Order: sequence, then C-alpha cells, then structure tokens
Amino acid sequence: MAAEQYFESIHHMLPEFQGRGVENTTRLGCGYDFRLQTEASDDFLESPFHEIFQNPLFSGLQFRRNERRVVQVSWLANV
Repeated sequence: MAAEQYFESIHHMLPEFQGRGVENTTRLGCGYDFRLQTEASDDFLESPFHEIFQNPLFSGLQFRRNERRVVQVSWLANV
C-alpha cells in the first residue's frame, strides 16, 4: 500500500503521466494497481463479454500444442 500511496503523491510530477488522470484500481481485483485516463479516451476500448463452454473439446475451439522445456539449476551449501 505504501508504494501505491507514494505513486499517487508523485505521479503528477512525472513527465510520462502529464495530461493523464490516474484512478487507483488496487481494490477492484482486476490485476492492475492504476488505470490511466487521457482526454481522448476515459474508458476501456472494448466491452467485456463472456462465453460458456460446457464441453470445450467439441465446441469449435482451436487447440494447438505449446511445449516448453525448462532447465532449472539449484546450488545448495551447508554452513
């Protein structure tokens, strides 16, 4: 919370945020702490929607294989 309060107190001095409104969205649970607003656009560009897939395998969704290999190295020492 301290980081969000700090940003709210200084954002108006930062050139990257000049001319933009800042809305604190930390408590909305949307995954972002702030939403920036410009004069040209003060809302989201797309409207949210939902779909329900009761059987995804036969719903027409296109699935593709995505394989990722990860090498993990750990170093341990006893002191």
